[in-house]
Order: sequence, then structure tokens, then C-alpha cells
Amino acid sequence: MPWRLHDASSHAVLTIAAPLRCVTRRSHHSAAKANPLHQRLHIRGPQNPRSKLAQVRNYASAPQDVKHVAILGGGITGLSAAHFITEEYPRAKVTILESQPRVGGWLRSTEVDTDNGIVTFESGPRSLRLQGANGALLLRLVQSLGLTDKVLVTPHSSPAAQNRFLYYPNSLIRLPGAGRFIDNLRTILTEPAFDGILRGIWREIDAPVRPPTLKDESVGDFIARRVSKDIANNLASALFHGIYAGDIWQLSTRALLPSQWEAEKRHEGLINAGAEGVFRRSSWLFCDDLECQMVAQDTPLEDVWKQKAMSASVFTFEKGQGMLVDAMEDLLMKNPNIKLRKETTAEAIKGGKGQYEIETKPTEASKSQHVPVQCSHVISTLAPHALPRLLASVDAEQTTAFPFTPSRPASAANVGVVNLYFRSPDLLLNLSPPNMNPRHLKPQGLQGFGYLIPQTVPLEQNPERALGVIFDSDITPDLYTTVSPEKAGTRLTVMLGGHYWDNWSALPSPSELEAMSLSLLQRHLGIDETPLAVRSHLHRNCIPQYYVGHGERMQRLHRALGDHEGIAVAGSWYNGVGVGDCIRSAWEVVRGLGGVRGRSGRTAVTGLERWESRPMAWCERRQGALFVTKMDEAAKGRFARVEGGLKVGGK
Repeated sequence: MPWRLHDASSHAVLTIAAPLRCVTRRSHHSAAKANPLHQRLHIRGPQNPRSKLAQVRNYASAPQDVKHVAILGGGITGLSAAHFITEEYPRAKVTILESQPRVGGWLRSTEVDTDNGIVTFESGPRSLRLQGANGALLLRLVQSLGLTDKVLVTPHSSPAAQNRFLYYPNSLIRLPGAGRFIDNLRTILTEPAFDGILRGIWREIDAPVRPPTLKDESVGDFIARRVSKDIANNLASALFHGIYAGDIWQLSTRALLPSQWEAEKRHEGLINAGAEGVFRRSSWLFCDDLECQMVAQDTPLEDVWKQKAMSASVFTFEKGQGMLVDAMEDLLMKNPNIKLRKETTAEAIKGGKGQYEIETKPTEASKSQHVPVQCSHVISTLAPHALPRLLASVDAEQTTAFPFTPSRPASAANVGVVNLYFRSPDLLLNLSPPNMNPRHLKPQGLQGFGYLIPQTVPLEQNPERALGVIFDSDITPDLYTTVSPEKAGTRLTVMLGGHYWDNWSALPSPSELEAMSLSLLQRHLGIDETPLAVRSHLHRNCIPQYYVGHGERMQRLHRALGDHEGIAVAGSWYNGVGVGDCIRSAWEVVRGLGGVRGRSGRTAVTGLERWESRPMAWCERRQGALFVTKMDEAAKGRFARVEGGLKVGGK
């Protein structure tokens, strides 16, 4: 018997019925339909007043099991983990060890004084997306931090949401977007960047499913095998430059495109999967995404915040992403159970299950003392090659069980970020970039999110090895500034390097990055104006690279950590590089600090369980109702029927 969904008032209410049952509520707002984040999942069944996280899970945590948690790293992952611990285990103590004088990692907003006034630059991530399960979790986190009235939304109707550009081979082109059918078709048929796309779509329909012996392949090989090598080079490489600063011919499909990887096997093709979703309104969903969304949405959203979120393409805060970090730090420091030790590194982890001691070392600039941390659990957000060094009990023979060590470190991209502020308020609107077809400027001019540069652009058009340019003034026009509206200038950000710099013996200096950026903007956009302010940043090892085989390496790490119960990992090195991924990773680890209940007792959580098994459920939407008609065998141990509804994680 399938699991069923019913209608209620003006919303489509979804019930996954017997033997599993949950409810999903979806707004009919057009923006909501485009964003799965606006589906609401509700659990009907027994409630546990102790913990919202424990209401729908198979985790067997008990408050007395989690006494003191040491968190290695005070970036967004470490701060999020501490925050979730205070919610889940209010009596537990937490010690955060951060080697830098500030927390927040790569999230950093800087106020810069110019002749026009103060402007805000983002040297790291500049916007957050409210999509999928990660978005649902992020919505609740922003509300719990009291930041909903500080949110700046980039609406779906804005030019930044509607217009995205590509530079190929020597000019900007506007990518196809919603509501421009004739213009989109003309672009696809006439622009060289789209050569072979129609043949590729036809080819994808008939392309054979990968052989069962193929466990992973590069993103480039996956797209070339199923669609077209040209599409991989000209379009996909640009997209992955913008997200991962990486080379699609090295990055893992299984790790970075898990839904598409599964769709090929389960639907016998990506086009078939899309057709199922459009015509049959059916799809396979990862069960951990369902769990996350159900639990996160247990807390009702404020009406004003809900309306803001429904209109958002992306969002930030009034004073930038740094406000998220500041709010977390402020809230944590008000909790007497939280201790934050900045400018302090972890040197070794000794002991065993439930009784760990972390030897620490203050940095040279720190005035703190060498005080070890006694704890019951450890969450590391550090790079995976740091773990064998820290685990003092690991001898040379055992070290081979770890996929990464200090002598064979995990890979990460170095990225140059250059923020520029120009005096002219309508700099982009008045531009006529070299070689650009005028129709790509209609009707809104050169307004949008920015442009990305694929790997196939000739060297003479990109000698700086840039990845893309972001139009910050279009994305966040209301970001904090003291500049009067009539004098408002233009903010741009240039991203350079990434995989292009992998074999460079020396990386560019800040002054070299500035010169490279100005040269690029003059060649690509025709900008000759001298900026009022420039800030150059060289971020070393800032974006972990999930090369082919990442999943197998994470499996090895998962099994190696199984010998060190109570030690888990979270963050961008493991389960996704985005801010939402990091927050989700921290949340999942905290949920399992006390272990997972299984047939043979409780099993320690390492934070890498998804790489061992990630089951899916088949969902069908019919007449405003969603039916889950089947699921992977592995999922049945995580879901159990309870009186009156669904419980994720039964007895």
C-alpha cells in the first residue's frame, strides 16, 4: 500500500502514508514552485519534548553520553556544530579550538573607506541559497539567531536572478533564462558555446547506462559520455569554475552530482529522469534529504520571514555574510557552557572512547596558556590529512588505513579574490563590452549576477587565468554603505586561479592580483575607469577538490575513524563545499554524537555515513498528493511506522 497525501486549504498537503507517513505543504506561489525549499514536511506522531532533533531519527543519543565536545576549527562548520549542540544537549560543555585570531573561516565582510564613503566588500561567499534540504535548515538557523530582520533578499524578479552571462570565445553572451523562449532559442542555435547541444540532447536519450563496474568518473567524462564533450568544455566547465574553482576533467561526478549519477542508473538517463518529473511528477529523493527537511521544518517560520524567503533567489545580511558569523559567536559566548579558545591549535588527541584528551598549543601571537582539553567527543572540521597526525595512538602501520596523511594531503584550490569599487553608479548599464552582440544587452543592459569563463576560452582572451566576475552591486544593491544614493558606485569582484594555479611555483601577490583584474575587466568589459578602492585576497587551499574516487576515499576514512569512537568529521573537506553544505554537515554530526542504534547496539557516527550508504525513496505526486511507493532496502531500517504517522528512525 503506498503512502498518501491530502489537500488542506490553499496548500497542497502531502502525506507519505502507510507504512510510512509524513506531510508536505507546498505554496502555489510561482517562486515557491521553482524552489523545493518551499515544500513543507510535517511529522504526525509522538513528540519528544526533550529534543526536536530526536523526534524523527534512529539516533540513540542520551544527554549523559555527550558531556563535553571539543570542536577543532572555528569556521562556519565549527560554529554551527556548537550552536546545534546547545540546542540538542543543553547541559553539554563545548570547547572550540581556533588557530586564527577570529572565527568564521572564509566568511568575512569588510567595511572599506573610500572618497565616496564606506562600502562593504565580501572576500569569501557573498550569498546564500534557499534550496532543498540545506535551505530548509538554513531558514530555521537564521530565525533562531534572530537575524530575520537583517536579511537582504535578491528577489526572483531582479536582473541578478534573471540574467547570467558566459564569456566565450571572445565576448559576453547572456545565458538562456525563464520567460525568453524566442531569445533563448536564438542563443542556442547561433552561439558557438552551444554547438552540439541539440544533438547532445538526442544522444542522451539513447545513451547506454554506465556499466556496473564504473564506480565513479569525472564530471567532464560523464557529460561527454551522455551529452557532448563540447557542452562539457564550454558550459559545464564554466559552472564548475564558479562553484568549485576546479577542473571538470578531475572532479568527481558521484560526489558533486549525486542526483544525476543516480538518475542515470535508476531512470536509464537524465532526459528520462526529467520527463518523469515533468509528466509523471515522480522522482527519486535521497532519504537523508527527507529527514533533514522534516526535522528542520518542525519549527514554524515567522510569517514575515516566510514571505521574504519565498521571494528570494539568494540572500545575505545587511552588513554581509560576516553578520552570520558574528551572530553565532555572540550567542555562543552568552552560554556559560561554551568556551572559545582563539589562536590555539590542537597538537594531539589521546585516549579512547568517551575519554579523550587534546593537547593544545597557543600560537606565537597568543597569550593563552597550554591547557589540554578533556572531552567525551571530538568534532574535527580540519583537513583530513590532519587526523593521522593528531591521533597519537595511530602508529605507522595503522596510518595506511587513512586515505590522506601529511605526506599525501587532500587537494584544495587556491583562489584570488579581488574586490573593486568604482565611482560611476551606472558603470555596467553604460557599458558596451567588446564583440558583444547587442541583443544580449536587451532589455536590461549589462545587469545580472555576473559572468563565468569556461576552460576553452583562448589564452589570449584570459591570460590572467580568471574564473569569473561577479556584479556585486546588482546582487546586493542595499549592502551596508554610507555612500548617498545619488553617489552610489559600482562593486565588482574578480575570481582568479583555482585549478589553473595547481602547478604554479609561486602565486600572485596582492598587487599582481589587482593588476590582473584591471587588465581582465578592460579586455572583457571595456572598463577603463580607475577604481576608488581595491582589496586583493589570496585564499590558499580554500576550496577542497573532490577528485574522482572521493566517495571511496571517504569510505576508507569512515572505516578508519570507526576505530576511534566518539571522533567525527564535518565541513567542506567531506560533504560539500558550500555554506549550506557545511551547516548541514555539522547538523548531521551533532544528531549522531551519541551513536546510531542498530541491531548489534549503538554504532559511532563519523560524519561520513552517506558515503557508505545513501538510500533513496521513489515519490510520485498525484492530484496535489505525493505517494512514496517504494524505497531502497537500506532505507527501511531508518524509517518505521508509528501510530498516526511517520517516524524517521524507529526502534
